[in-house]
Amino acid sequence: MNFTKKELQAAIRNLAKDGKIFSNESQFQLDLAWELKKQGFHVELEVLSVTQSAAKNLSKDERKKAYTDVIVKDEDGYIAIELKYKTPQTDAIMYYDMNGAATYLFSQGAENIGSYLYWKDVERLEKLVEGSIPLNFDKDKKVIRGYAVLLTNSKKYWDKGKYKNFATNMAHEFYLYQGKKVHNQKLCYNIALNGAGTHIGGFKKAVSYARVDTPQKSDIYFPGKKAKDHYPIELKGNYTCIWEPYLNGLTCNLLNGKVESEGDEFKYLILEINMSQGQTP
Repeated sequence: MNFTKKELQAAIRNLAKDGKIFSNESQFQLDLAWELKKQGFHVELEVLSVTQSAAKNLSKDERKKAYTDVIVKDEDGYIAIELKYKTPQTDAIMYYDMNGAATYLFSQGAENIGSYLYWKDVERLEKLVEGSIPLNFDKDKKVIRGYAVLLTNSKKYWDKGKYKNFATNMAHEFYLYQGKKVHNQKLCYNIALNGAGTHIGGFKKAVSYARVDTPQKSDIYFPGKKAKDHYPIELKGNYTCIWEPYLNGLTCNLLNGKVESEGDEFKYLILEINMSQGQTP
């Protein structure tokens, strides 16, 4: 039995029909893996583990941490799935009531970072599919396709209109709004500079702008440990962001405060990584 995007979508829709809501990403990972198992697929939840002797046989590049959340094995090979689960920033406590049992959601926000990390997943999946890095240090596991999944109830991920001054937003190249297209390109942070060419926090007083398109520039403008978190992301595939509704039928309840975006509406995004086709739908 072949595993494709269609089967992955069906599994997520089944979770929604069952009224599934998740407190954290790990819960989403476990429930999705179980749903795929119920469909009859061989599923592995990857735990990073490698023996000292195995590590000695790998090059420096191959020893890079390259694990993924869920792995499905079908008759053609291994399929790697990366998951992200994000909620909006709020001063309220969000919870969903299902048959008298409450599921609480943590406030997250930081959609700029969440979007960057999603594309980072796509970049890593491309490398797994093309075979430039091994899957969990195992050279025998050949990844034939990858899927990057994001489930969220923050409208800032899919609604471009939620951002003021979108074009001058530092992370605008990474945003995942509905219809966003990425075609074999490099995604970078953009920063505001003053007259002396120094990075400043806001864009209102900017004299010029700089695209942080090399790791060296990241090291300059984001010194210390934060530099690697701002490295450009280089993608080889072609992608279009198409968001689908996650219809779980539940209502978001608030203990105090208010939610910036309507917490009742969940949507999910799936991008397929299939380098052998030279293009990903």
